[in-house]
Amino acid sequence: MDLHVMEGYRYAILPGFFHEGPTTPEQSQAVMPVCGSWTVLKNQLKALRIEHPRSQIKLLLLTRHGEHNALCEKLVPATLGLSAADHLERSRRSTTNSRSNQVGREWPLFDPSLSAAGTKQVNQLGVTVRQQVERGMPVPKHYVSPARRAVQTWAGVWSNVGEGEVSATVIEELREELHVHLCNARRNVSLLQAELSQLVIPADTSEVDPLWQPSSDCRYDRADAPLPPQLLERPMRGMENGREMALRAEKALNRIMDDSGESACKSVTSHCSLLREMMGVLGSLRRDLRTGEMCAVVVKVD
Repeated sequence: MDLHVMEGYRYAILPGFFHEGPTTPEQSQAVMPVCGSWTVLKNQLKALRIEHPRSQIKLLLLTRHGEHNALCEKLVPATLGLSAADHLERSRRSTTNSRSNQVGREWPLFDPSLSAAGTKQVNQLGVTVRQQVERGMPVPKHYVSPARRAVQTWAGVWSNVGEGEVSATVIEELREELHVHLCNARRNVSLLQAELSQLVIPADTSEVDPLWQPSSDCRYDRADAPLPPQLLERPMRGMENGREMALRAEKALNRIMDDSGESACKSVTSHCSLLREMMGVLGSLRRDLRTGEMCAVVVKVD
């Protein structure tokens, strides 16, 4: 058992309950217990809680969002569009509204929505999840990145699962690799909540994206009309590195554990790079989930 020590909590993956390894199984197999029965798994987890009375035994369902629209098109090439540096220069000259700067992307790059293929992936995952819930999978407490594509993925998978209205808590730290790419900046949270009322926005969540900064080659186009102008006027920096992401993944996990109380099962809907680093925080083998993929892990938390 690989123990990974973190400030506030110690996390250890408990192997043998779900598929493990670098290869990706068929989706229904990835979320089905190795023992073949949710009833048996629940009894196994109950026995673990008796064996470790001072620890928390948690079932985590980690989901990567479906494909988003920015993946359907090439990034704005260096010869087109505006960079953050262009934006600042043109702001000084008061010409930022010139329509001649449009690139003609079909989809905005800023905080993009699911693509048609991504919506199909989410619908397929929703079918798998509902089948597993009918077989005994516990309905979890939900946590989600504030990115539009992650929120749409969570809603598409979980909105019609279980009894009563389902809600998800937004965790700022669950976002994708920060900086450089405009698709990883986010909208204001008031727009997010207006779009989906089931979201729970913690009181300490900033209205405007508090994290994202541009780089000198962060290119965008005029289709990105909702882009808060102050984002591109922030100091430039390079892409977030692995250590920074690991610390953010750790913070997200700690916030989830602080919030979850007695809930034994939690779903986390996030992004490829963040979930890869979260697996490392948990002491598991890092791997990239496919778009629209869910994996399950059992974790001992002290």
